Amino acid sequence: QAVFTLEKDVTGGRPQQLTFNTAEGPFTDERVRQAFAFSLDRKALVETIGHGVIPYDGNGGVSRSTPGWSEAAADRYTFDLDRAEALLDEAGWTGTDEDGFRTKGGETLEIVLPYGAGSIINADGASILQGVQEQAKQAGFKVRLVPVPQAELFSGAYGSPSERDIYPGYWTSVTSGILYVNWRQSTPEWPNYNNASFTNYPELEAIILEANSTADVDAQNALYAKAQEYIAEHALAIGIYDRLSTLAISPELDGVKQEHSQGGPTFHDAHFVG
Repeated sequence: QAVFTLEKDVTGGRPQQLTFNTAEGPFTDERVRQAFAFSLDRKALVETIGHGVIPYDGNGGVSRSTPGWSEAAADRYTFDLDRAEALLDEAGWTGTDEDGFRTKGGETLEIVLPYGAGSIINADGASILQGVQEQAKQAGFKVRLVPVPQAELFSGAYGSPSERDIYPGYWTSVTSGILYVNWRQSTPEWPNYNNASFTNYPELEAIILEANSTADVDAQNALYAKAQEYIAEHALAIGIYDRLSTLAISPELDGVKQEHSQGGPTFHDAHFVG
């Protein structure tokens, strides 16, 4: 019977995360975004559904294997239902509808969360999102999950701020420079369709640009951490879990490595042994 060695690497870049639409809808209010983050026990969800295999990561900016990862940003929001409810009260979502969801001015606090079914989000990821839906319900959020087929997703479905409130997804990258892709300002002359918040944050972009142009690695990573902490402080995005790249390698094969941009195997130094 063949015995294989499993090599598991956390892919660098951005983890599976939830980015809030801050241009339209309920998440234009920072308190509502923070309330959503506090309403979730993301770590318990990931550990329960992932059976200890999927690594939890609370950082909405970059994954833990990425240089410059900020633990402070990852730990910013832990499960605190009382605080979530207090923030929603403060934001004016004080009523309830017949199903127990929060209301404000007769409007139910409904959150549209589309996701790439079977592509960006696999079966375990979909189960985790269903857990997010159930946990957020305790605070009064009505989360509507919308599985989107790949053909629709990549042709632009749910691509405008009027169509969605949260957008999940990940990016792979060898550095925290991926932050610039996700948070560069979008202008008519230079649109940035990768900015899932639909809002420009000049202060955040300035921190990322300074990091990108800093030669000293330690200073650069400190600036990247500052950018992640800005994202966490303002609850622009929250992390859920890291993307794993897993290889099963025969003990008769040595020198197989995983490259860091996409997590794929490389065989430049591979050779049979024994």
